[in-house]
Amino acid sequence: MGKFNRTDKTICPVASRSLFSDTMNNPCQNLTILSLVMVVTGRQKSRYQHWIDDVHWLLKPEFMQAGLMLREFHCHHNVESARVPGEFPTRSPWPLYVVRVLHEHDHMFIDRQGSANRRILELGLYQCVM
Repeated sequence: MGKFNRTDKTICPVASRSLFSDTMNNPCQNLTILSLVMVVTGRQKSRYQHWIDDVHWLLKPEFMQAGLMLREFHCHHNVESARVPGEFPTRSPWPLYVVRVLHEHDHMFIDRQGSANRRILELGLYQCVM
């Protein structure tokens, strides 16, 4: 963990679940397809990868607890597709986050590269919400 800590929430809009929650309260929204995309700017290109990953690692459990999925995208993202080996669907030329409602198939996106404790945490949150 490097460039981000919980005190940075004041400068990081993705750290506030209310951004998405306010949108969800609109009765015209189809929540199964609603996504909020946040492009990250204002960081040096050489530094944003770790910042994006750190923010995601710290905040994903909070979003999952609220029934939301937080996903990070950047050009160096090395998480392989859960369904298609050799594909990297979260690589993007722009650093960004996507927030959407947690779906049944999201068990496939539980942390597969981290520690057993992290996996247990995310699986527990998934189970509580679903």
